[in-house]
Amino acid sequence: MGIGIDIVSVSKIEKIIDRWGDLFLKRVYSANELKIARKIRQPYQFFAGRFAAKEALVKALGKDVRGMRLTQLEVLKRGDGSPFFSDTLNCIKGRQVSLSISHNDDFAVSVCLVQQDV
Repeated sequence: MGIGIDIVSVSKIEKIIDRWGDLFLKRVYSANELKIARKIRQPYQFFAGRFAAKEALVKALGKDVRGMRLTQLEVLKRGDGSPFFSDTLNCIKGRQVSLSISHNDDFAVSVCLVQQDV
């Protein structure tokens, strides 16, 4: 079992995006995540939350992330609004992954729990 947590400043993500633009966005977020962000009112909160989620998963997986890119860690929403990682990565298959993302003012935080399936 692995657990990871990460907290990100929304304003810091905004500054990075304003400075680096697509160079940063295309290194961190999937094409689908970028498409979703274009349609929402607060894209910087969205980006900060997704970044925190990806970092939390990397921490929870530990050594199992070699060679993986952040763009491969796509965070989607279920019908009830709860976040999850798309199941396209070999590092996630065979494991149960629980994910939570929260936003408050200038911060986004995420917790990720990874358990081996029995």
